Amino acid sequence: MRVTRSALESLPTDDVGAILGLAERIHIVVSCHKAGLEPTGSQDPYGLRRAARCINEILWGRSLDLDLEEAVRESALLNQVEPDVLERILAFIGQRLLVQLKEKGYEHELAALALSVIGRRPCQALRLMEALNEVKDEPWFSDLMTSAVRVRNILQKAPEAPDAVDPALLSKPAERALYDEVVRLEPGVREALDSNDWKGLTARLAELSPVVSAFFDDVMVMDPDEGVRANRLALLRRCNALFEEVGDLGALKMPVKKAN
Repeated sequence: MRVTRSALESLPTDDVGAILGLAERIHIVVSCHKAGLEPTGSQDPYGLRRAARCINEILWGRSLDLDLEEAVRESALLNQVEPDVLERILAFIGQRLLVQLKEKGYEHELAALALSVIGRRPCQALRLMEALNEVKDEPWFSDLMTSAVRVRNILQKAPEAPDAVDPALLSKPAERALYDEVVRLEPGVREALDSNDWKGLTARLAELSPVVSAFFDDVMVMDPDEGVRANRLALLRRCNALFEEVGDLGALKMPVKKAN
């Protein structure tokens, strides 16, 4: 057995022991919540925060790609836990995972983004967090966050627009380039998400970033022509849908430093 600095207890040295340890702790967390023994403030007499912490440490230490939400739901079903209690359990476990990622030195906003994408699988959440951390200081990442926020703000203030983009109305090279790039990247982004290819995901985002920036440099979204304006809003809506597949990039407000 070896000692983990964060869990402060020994980790299992084989997968059988890991599975037993996970099952025990999931049962403890679910059962205590069902009995109304949830932690309050600084009070946690039944060690539920510690149990949740150990769940993640075991998953990370053994590289077990468990769908933790599915496991918790199964335990809740076996223990006949009410739906509202189950939601509190899932929120509790998600909050503990966020805290542990932040304790590893990751920014709150990026950690929250990683959890929104793949938080139900802590092992993958950590890997995505590592991939995001590698690019967070790259100029293209900062530019992409800025563009995503601009897209989000425009759509929030704009009137309703068609969902479908009419390619025939794309008159400027920059808007045609953005449309073509979004269409090209959509399958690759989804493939990267489905296969947990986090480096591939960030690589595709890096390709999109300069094209979105060029769109805002060269194109006036709120064109006087109603048809052109509606079509450009539809293009931004499609672009925003791609952003939201990656955890709603437009919601990020973290200060990202550009590389020198």
